[in-house]
Amino acid sequence: MELRTLSYFLAVAREQNMTEAANVLHVTQPTLSRQIADLEDELGKKLFTRTSRSTVLTEDGMHLRQRAEKILALVNQTEDEMKNDTIDLAGCIRIGAGETHAMHILADLFAELHSRYPRLTVELFMGNADTVEEKLAHGLIDFALMIEPFNVEQYHFIRLPETMRVGIVTRDDSKWAQKSGITPDDLNAMPLLVSSRQSLTAMTTVNGRTARYPLKR
Repeated sequence: MELRTLSYFLAVAREQNMTEAANVLHVTQPTLSRQIADLEDELGKKLFTRTSRSTVLTEDGMHLRQRAEKILALVNQTEDEMKNDTIDLAGCIRIGAGETHAMHILADLFAELHSRYPRLTVELFMGNADTVEEKLAHGLIDFALMIEPFNVEQYHFIRLPETMRVGIVTRDDSKWAQKSGITPDDLNAMPLLVSSRQSLTAMTTVNGRTARYPLKR
């Protein structure tokens, strides 16, 4: 399995059209089709379902896409690290984060760092906690900005001087709209739409002490 073939495969997966992917890659459509067919023969799996208008990933194709993205990201990262061996700091810092207001702290810090080392760049990946942690564990990102609850003990970490206040959105005629505050027991009784995470915990603070409560999905 060659890296070029994986790049071709990812292009088809993104464009969902063999002709469009061939145009992006600057190769002929028959050449690209042959490369994908050879890859399917090599793996013994059907990677795409082809129709007259689109080329859609199969379940095996989706699995390969996840692996291929990681492989090529590691290759690119390794090439950058090997090339940038000068004293002057250079290269790409890869940061994974959820959508949180605390990102402004990292943005301000990087702006200051970039002013001192103009050859530094930053690549930001946004996702939920599970996805960000997976990329961190596999070395696909250098730093992660996580929102607790999160098992930080296995990493070197610092807590940022930022707090988040989270609320709920509900109908104005619901019983919860009449409350002055929401408790973990209230959350357990609500039909919630939440971000997909392996664990979900509510935290409440009473008299300066913080307690965590596991929530039902």
